[in-house]
This record gives sequence, C-alpha cells and structure tokens, in this order.
Amino acid sequence: MPSSSVELLTFRQWDHGVWKTSPYLFNVTYDDQSGVLTSLHRDDSLGDCGTWTVWQASGADFIMQRLDAKTECDGREGPYRTLYLYPGALPS
Repeated sequence: MPSSSVELLTFRQWDHGVWKTSPYLFNVTYDDQSGVLTSLHRDDSLGDCGTWTVWQASGADFIMQRLDAKTECDGREGPYRTLYLYPGALPS
C-alpha cells in the first residue's frame, strides 16, 4: 500500500493588530464549485466585533483574498473595514 503524507494547513489571521498563523478557523463555509473558503471569527459573545476572511483554493493551498475586521467591541453590528485585499481581487 503506498504511503501518503498529510500536511496541516495553516492560515494567516489578524489578531488585535498582529498577523499570526493558526491551523484553526471559525464559522467556516466552503464552496467546492468555486474553491472559496470563508471564515467568520467573533471576538466576543455579542458577536459585534471580529474578522471575516475569504480564501481561494490554489492547488493544495488557500490564498487569502480579503480580510475585513471590526476591532471595536461596542455592542453594535458593523461596520467592518477592509484590512487586506489580494492584488487583483474585486472588493465586494
């Protein structure tokens, strides 16, 4: 039987003003037709702040296309602001 190797994927994340790398994503959706993976991370129990990230599948990896964040947990929903947009990606 041929051996196969498994590689843990890691994702760049914006954590309170600092780029970090993590194997964990939250509230994930994946569209296998388009190869788009999304993640929504809420920073508090109210869900009024956090990050929304979009990745595009590229071979065995995912390339971050967009990162929107709301850093102030103030009891109001939004607005999120775009912190990163991949060159050539279209803003929504």
